[in-house]
Amino acid sequence: AENGREKLIAVFEEIQRYYRRMGIEKKENETFEEYFCRFGDDITEGSDCEFLIRTFNQAHYTTVTEGEDYEIATDVLEQKLSEVKKKIKLHQKILMMIDTD
Repeated sequence: AENGREKLIAVFEEIQRYYRRMGIEKKENETFEEYFCRFGDDITEGSDCEFLIRTFNQAHYTTVTEGEDYEIATDVLEQKLSEVKKKIKLHQKILMMIDTD
């Protein structure tokens, strides 16, 4: 079973995959902060941004594997993931409509 940290990182990686399909990639030398801020409101509602960045840094740079912060951050990202999936479906529908000309 995954621990809190692994689950958070897994959800983040899934979000990145979906964003890549929409043409938004995390640059190699980009920090989480820069990455998140690039599509700011799309992935976070204001105050969540700092919380997510802090939690990600903790997940990546410390040995802490469990904690309420991980759970909250995972919930926020899972919510965003379902929104992103809907956006992609819409995106694909629009592209298909354009292609039929």
